[in-house]
Amino acid sequence: MFRSAFPKLAARLFALGLVGSTLACAGALPRPGQIVAPPARTDNSGKFLSPYTSDGTVAPWVVKGRSAKLGAAVGSFAGRKGGEAALNTVPLVGGWLGGKAGDRAGREIALRWVGGENAMRETSDLSFDQVDDMIVYLYSKHYVEKDKEWEEVFDLTKQIYPDLEKRWTKAIKKAKRA
Repeated sequence: MFRSAFPKLAARLFALGLVGSTLACAGALPRPGQIVAPPARTDNSGKFLSPYTSDGTVAPWVVKGRSAKLGAAVGSFAGRKGGEAALNTVPLVGGWLGGKAGDRAGREIALRWVGGENAMRETSDLSFDQVDDMIVYLYSKHYVEKDKEWEEVFDLTKQIYPDLEKRWTKAIKKAKRA
């Protein structure tokens, strides 16, 4: 009896192992080389300006604004706390509005550090109409895990475009595969 049950049991355990490992991997992001980068606009008229130029170097506005990370973080925190305090009688709305105010305050401070939106447009030659396109492009073309320069560029860019961080995982997961 043991001999006849063993192959069936082994097959079931193997199948369960495959299902378990497949489910565990379902949450993992594809590697940068496994997705297709959408084309960037080769101008600066899109809504989202790339922190990298067409030659692959960091855009001048990013170089100028690397120190904006601290200022933007302080602005975001102050804005969030101000929004929460102003609307503390309605916690859910206050927290949501505080977050929106924090995003705006952080963005404004970061924009000042880089010289403003006009300076960004003057020193950018790639842009995107959709934030998800910029996310997939940046991930597939420029992302390097545990790289200090990448982290600084990303931190500054997400202060200017808060949806970048909020949509990061979702955009990459739904990106076209190579």
